[in-house]
Amino acid sequence: MKSFLIIDFETLDTRPSAVVLSLGAYYVDLDKDLPSYQDIIDTGYYKTFDVEEQVQDGRTISKDTLDWWKDVGEEAQHILKPSNDDVSYKSLIPSLREYISDYSDFFVFARSPSFDFSIIDDIIYSQKEEVLYPQWMQRDTRTWIECMSDYKIYNGFNIPDQGVSIIKHHALHDIAIDIIRMKMIVEA
Repeated sequence: MKSFLIIDFETLDTRPSAVVLSLGAYYVDLDKDLPSYQDIIDTGYYKTFDVEEQVQDGRTISKDTLDWWKDVGEEAQHILKPSNDDVSYKSLIPSLREYISDYSDFFVFARSPSFDFSIIDDIIYSQKEEVLYPQWMQRDTRTWIECMSDYKIYNGFNIPDQGVSIIKHHALHDIAIDIIRMKMIVEA
């Protein structure tokens, strides 16, 4: 396969039942030029979700995760405040399905598969939705980066200046960072 989808959640818990703050996704076709950081930010899939609705539906929040959010950068903390752009988490699977509907034959990467994939699976099963992709298509971004770089590049690896402000712990920015890391390895 020469294409892949990368997904990343920001949440209020680490369990599969976590309240989802946001989801970022980006489809990469390796037969085309890899996108710039700004292209990913401008054209990627990004949604923020209504927290109150999720709490009413029994999705979970942990004190440890709330405490963790206190220590991240102020730019990333904007996600903690309700926004007019927030949508129902029940639209997550249908809207992501629509985003990937033009693509086929791709792997799905996540920075932490046991985290991201368990959350998406929990939402799929709780809403009785059909799966988006088979389990065997799931891959781990961090492992790919470390293996392909002969373990010279780790998660803390800084990327060259992209000419834009990088917001750590913003779902779409985290995806862009990983795609740029992968691009640097492929082009090396």
